[in-house]
This record gives sequence, structure tokens and C-alpha cells, in this order.
Amino acid sequence: MQLADNTRNAALDAMVDLIDLGSTNANGRMFIYTSGGGTTLATIELNIPSFNAAAAGSVSMIVVPDVEDAAADATGVAAEMTIVDRDENVIFSGSVGTSGKDLNLNSVNLEAGVPVKITNCVLTQPAGSPAA
Repeated sequence: MQLADNTRNAALDAMVDLIDLGSTNANGRMFIYTSGGGTTLATIELNIPSFNAAAAGSVSMIVVPDVEDAAADATGVAAEMTIVDRDENVIFSGSVGTSGKDLNLNSVNLEAGVPVKITNCVLTQPAGSPAA
């Protein structure tokens, strides 16, 4: 199946719009973990909206200076992340690194009490392959 760009974009826009749903918390949140989700290293409050509009099958997080954790919760190597809506329902999870991952940070070596900075977060909806 081959998806057109407008279909890919609509799917991504619908997915990231879910982050803003709910009423328990003021914002959606991102949790950053060690490998296997063993330790929560950081919790980041997201903007509303938290992502730009999708284009060409990709959507990027709106990263401004206030999208950070002012003080990491624990010390460890960041490897995974989960984004939840305002009612703590999981919307998606992904990989963490300094480049080429779903979520990129200035460093994956987080230290308790030290700020955690997001450099970018991009989600991609593959087009698939043409019908044979």
C-alpha cells in the first residue's frame, strides 16, 4: 500500500492532536527513561499545541526554550521516551539519542538536578511501497 502525502500528514496531525486532549493536567507530558523503562530520568511539560502541522509525512515538535526539564529527576543514560495526553494516556513511545532518533537531546547522559534540553523530536509516517 502506498500512502499519499496528504494521508500521511492527516494521520500524523491526528496523532499529535491527541496529546492536547484531557483535563487532568494542564499539558501533555513527555517522560524520558533509561533502557527498558527502568528509571524515569526526566518529565517534560509540553506546549499546547506541542507539534507543528505535518508536511511531507513528518511532524516536528515545537521546541522553544521552555520545552525542557529544569532539573532531571535522576541520573542515567536516556534511551526511551513516552508522550502522554493531559489525562496520562500514552499516545506514543520512541527512541532517544543525540541525533537520528525519535527524540534528540543535547546529551543522553542525564544528571539529577541538571536541565534536560530537547533539540528536536520528529515523527514520520512512512509512505509504504507501491502496489505490485
